[in-house]
Amino acid sequence: MSFSEIITSIRENYKLTQQEMASDLNVSFATINRWEQGHNKPSQKRQTEILDFYKSKGFFVDKNKGKSIMFGLTLITARMIEEWCLKDKRKFESFIPELIEKLLIESTDGKIAGLRIPTGDNVWIPGVDGKFTNVNNQIETPFVPSGDVIIEIGTTSRTLKKITEDFKKRDDTYSYEQKKDTTFILISSKIWAYKEQKSNFEKRINTSWKRVIVYDALDLEKWLSQCLETSVYALEQMENMKIDLKTVDSMWNTISDRTTPKTKESLFLAGRDDEKELILKYIEADTKKRIDIRASSRDEALGFVISSLIIRSNPNNAIIVVNEIVSFKFLSKLVDNNVLIVNFDVEQIDLSPKNRYIFLYGNSSSDNRTYDIKLAERPFSIISKCLSDDLGLDSGRISSISSKCGNNTMCIIRALASEQFLAEPSWRKTNNLVDLIPMLILGRIETYNLKDMELIKFITSIDSNEYLKKIANWKAIDESPLMFIGSSIKVNSSIELWNELHNFIDSRLIEIVCECLIKMFTEDLNVTKESKYSFFKSNEVFSDYSYSGLISFLTINAINSETSNYTINGAVKKILELSKDQRNIKFVCKYYLQLAECSPQVYLDFISSFIKNNEDILLSLYKKDNGINSYFGVNDYVYILHSLTALTLLDRFKIQAINILLEIYLIDVKHDLSKSPEDTLVNILSVLNTNNALSINEKQDFLIAQCIKNDSFVYKLITKVIFSNSILISDGYLKWRIPQTSDQELTNHEIFIFINEVLITVVDNLGIADIGIIKEIIDNFHFLNSKINQSIENYCINVLTSEDVKFQIYEYLYRKINQINRFKEKDEYANIINFLSSLVKQMKPTDLFFSNLIYFKTFSQFDDDYHYLSEKKQIDKLEFLKQTYAKFNEKYTSENIIEMLAPHLMDDCSSGLMLANILGENEIQLWSSYLAINNKMNLLSCLISYTHNRCDSTDFINSLENKKKTDLVEKFSLNGIANFDTTVLTDENLLKVYWENRHLTTKSDANEKYQIKKYNPIAYLHYINYQLKFNEWNVDEILDILINMTEDELLKHRDSFHSLEKIISKIDDNLYNEKVVVVAFKFLNMNHHRKLLKAIRKYFFDNPLDLLNLMDVKYELWYTVKMQYYLPDDYYSDNEKLVHFADAFINCPQQNRMDNIIAMQTLGEIFARTSRKNGDIFIPISLRKIIEHTKNEELRKGYLIGYTNTFEARFVDDGTNEREISKQFEEKAKEIELHYPETARIFRMIANDHKSESERIKKDHLIGY
Repeated sequence: MSFSEIITSIRENYKLTQQEMASDLNVSFATINRWEQGHNKPSQKRQTEILDFYKSKGFFVDKNKGKSIMFGLTLITARMIEEWCLKDKRKFESFIPELIEKLLIESTDGKIAGLRIPTGDNVWIPGVDGKFTNVNNQIETPFVPSGDVIIEIGTTSRTLKKITEDFKKRDDTYSYEQKKDTTFILISSKIWAYKEQKSNFEKRINTSWKRVIVYDALDLEKWLSQCLETSVYALEQMENMKIDLKTVDSMWNTISDRTTPKTKESLFLAGRDDEKELILKYIEADTKKRIDIRASSRDEALGFVISSLIIRSNPNNAIIVVNEIVSFKFLSKLVDNNVLIVNFDVEQIDLSPKNRYIFLYGNSSSDNRTYDIKLAERPFSIISKCLSDDLGLDSGRISSISSKCGNNTMCIIRALASEQFLAEPSWRKTNNLVDLIPMLILGRIETYNLKDMELIKFITSIDSNEYLKKIANWKAIDESPLMFIGSSIKVNSSIELWNELHNFIDSRLIEIVCECLIKMFTEDLNVTKESKYSFFKSNEVFSDYSYSGLISFLTINAINSETSNYTINGAVKKILELSKDQRNIKFVCKYYLQLAECSPQVYLDFISSFIKNNEDILLSLYKKDNGINSYFGVNDYVYILHSLTALTLLDRFKIQAINILLEIYLIDVKHDLSKSPEDTLVNILSVLNTNNALSINEKQDFLIAQCIKNDSFVYKLITKVIFSNSILISDGYLKWRIPQTSDQELTNHEIFIFINEVLITVVDNLGIADIGIIKEIIDNFHFLNSKINQSIENYCINVLTSEDVKFQIYEYLYRKINQINRFKEKDEYANIINFLSSLVKQMKPTDLFFSNLIYFKTFSQFDDDYHYLSEKKQIDKLEFLKQTYAKFNEKYTSENIIEMLAPHLMDDCSSGLMLANILGENEIQLWSSYLAINNKMNLLSCLISYTHNRCDSTDFINSLENKKKTDLVEKFSLNGIANFDTTVLTDENLLKVYWENRHLTTKSDANEKYQIKKYNPIAYLHYINYQLKFNEWNVDEILDILINMTEDELLKHRDSFHSLEKIISKIDDNLYNEKVVVVAFKFLNMNHHRKLLKAIRKYFFDNPLDLLNLMDVKYELWYTVKMQYYLPDDYYSDNEKLVHFADAFINCPQQNRMDNIIAMQTLGEIFARTSRKNGDIFIPISLRKIIEHTKNEELRKGYLIGYTNTFEARFVDDGTNEREISKQFEEKAKEIELHYPETARIFRMIANDHKSESERIKKDHLIGY
């Protein structure tokens, strides 16, 4: 803030006129005016003096926040302080040191150092009455100076004399060095009432102290007005009053301290931006005296309000939380211009017009009341982000909270409760709590679902409608454990509800639930066994949420009550045994994860036995019903993997689970079920690089054990698992049991050691030549140390001994060194470069051919470096290859060289360039024959091109059989080669092959353009599109080409189709005639999904009956046009034609009534699409007139369909956007209803559609579909 802003803020908040401020500061009125206008300002020293002056009067400016703050909630007056001293001096003398101590602590948030004020029975202790240090001058408030401070307190009636005596007594005992850095505060319980002003007295007696300050009863009154909690405490001690008030800061501390970690504001505010803005506007404005806020409970409403206020800068007016009615009445009489947050139950209460009020309500409040703000339930996804990002909870704990609490904010706070916060739900003492036992068992019901109602009757033995009536009252209970959304009723805090009801859950009830669950599986298997389950059978089977609810109930009981485990384990075993029928397993396995968590040991024993004795059934899970291998896709095999992965989160079951996972992998390898077994193994054993109950040592021991006892395929597991940063395939998790994840924080060094120990074991036990594993290890060289380097070196030297294998590793090392050599100056690369450089020398093949093959192979594979070399170095490189090839000739025959080298060369032009520069004429003939025989036509075409001037290839080309000659000519064409004897193209077919694959360039001559236009018109058009401006096009010629080409000819050039569409689009944008229409329809026939061209839109606008006739002539094309058609952009300019178009639909020739319905609905869709495309969602006037004239229900329905189909992507929110759009259409309908009643009906239909969508989104978010 600038000084002008500060001085203005002080004056306005202190309610001073400019003349009064001028008098205070001993300056002129004009000076104050100039300061506020910013025309000038006092010196820095004088600015400090001015601020200090007003600080001493109870006002200060927070420059960082840019807000000025005027304190002033006066509960205790100076006169009251004097009366306390007179009424009971002994009690007051004992109390005032404690009062000063609390004032210092509250006004500095306890951040001062060395605070020492003897209180109570210790007031007799010799020395000063108090002292403290304001560390580093960080905290400076109006009454707490910076630096070292000493305090003397006086309570006698002779204030001036006592203060003077106290000052002299201490003044004589402190040295000059001590005094110059210390502030001396003298406190009196009396009002200063002397001729000499207090400020003059302070200056007069100050000898060499940093500062002398006198606080009298008036100053204590101001100080107390800033410290509400201390004021309340003083009233309790001296007036015996019980006052329950809190500031916003104090209330937030109470709320946030309830949890570990501390609650953040976002837990209450996330997803409630609009509601937060309403609160802040109410605080800032002074237009409304009272607002009422409702949430699921009053506690949540309070948390929301306090969170909204705590994140803003301090308000100018005091905001006080009042927690009971006596305090409210006391405060109402005492204060004005304050905001009081009413945090207690109240129906009728007198409100002072001097204050403003925020009333808080919960679910138990009347539904008849009108609330200014109603806090809706939020989807857990919003709360989850807060728990993760702001509270730092891991995914496991968040998942656990979600299971236990749903999206119940106060339940979540209780789940995070700190030790000092007694966590219990407010509904626990509600009558008829036992009525909720069936809901606890089921978890969720849909009141329209007959199978859900069947379950209620089975469990309760009463009619389902009677039961629904019994629980209906829970909708109006604060923090109700039931959530009612539409037809859904869901338990929102299962664990809390179980804690309250578990004493009512007996063994017979557990037996009933187990019996019910087995009955559900048995009945549903009978429905799905004979035919594939489909949507149309959904009313015949129980819902997934019903299975989940019952299994969850049994799981919670199994975790918390050992006595019920025998019954639960027996039920789980019976259900799992159903999997032994191949017709059942695909249904039952969907619930493996939940059954595994319910009875882990039963599940592990079953799976272990199952994969040994029922392998054929297990293998069936790899396949989809269509027989396609879909590993880790939507097939059912993943259910087993997820369930086992989840059990690795439990210490007791982790080893058995991971060993079963390995057994499953071995079955995968044995039957070759997956295309890439090592990837499958990584997926299965993702537990090895994710956080679970296995320690790093256990993971290391497991991996090393597999290296030692298994075959080579397991080694791929090791490297894949270790070097995979994260694996997202497995989504196994625990819903109810607490994961026992290892909390070991690994350093990079520990991870480094772990990786190297395992990799050393891999390499030392790798007895066969497997270059792939060595490559993978070296590719991750950042993890390697000298010990693993030595193991790799020993392995390469001792195992990779054959010349071809040595070449493979040599080539890899050669390329790897070139790849990282650019970083050789960096320290972290030095060791690996040195190691690889040493190893590549040792692995260089001794055979002449293999030791030099790398150079030919590198050049062949498009050596990028070659093209950046200078011309001389390019020549040198090719000369080196030529000399090396000459050495080959000394040892091998030409035929042998070709047979050895050719398979290593790429079939491309770079290989052709290399051979052209190193081969003699005779060798060129031999290579050409070999390449033709082995179909390396790309390489051959380039070799002929590069050697065209040295060798006549005509006879060779003519000697080729017709197919190979055609292939070669095609490669000439595709590679743009003209350097060959074109007399070979005398054959018309070869001429066509050559030119139909050539493309025009800006350098093409007239003959080339002619030939390409004749044989490859698509290439000609492609050239026009990219090389010529539209005004240079011969549009008639282009249209004639497109008209004369058949659809098959056009479709043959799919790669150029996009370019052709661009051409016709440009023409369509600029021209409309018969030819354009013909071409437009040709393209529409070929590409139904493309947008309709303007020519088609205009043609059908002029000829609407042709559009309607498509319904009978070509229905597929009719449907395409129907779903896309809208009127031409200038449709409104010709009203007669518009009416003619509409009349064709209205008077559609009726083959049957359905034709007329379709016609009218189509017209409605066209109008809707036209409105949206023209940016007028409220229907242009010209279209409204036709709608009003027609008065047709099918037209209105069609408009709604068209509007919905053209509606942009729905917002991903809680339905707010849909509600806003609904309101807009409702308001527009009211506005136009008098003149356009039919159009208004359409708007109401659209409004209802958006409203329904809003409700659906809200329900989906809250229930969690």
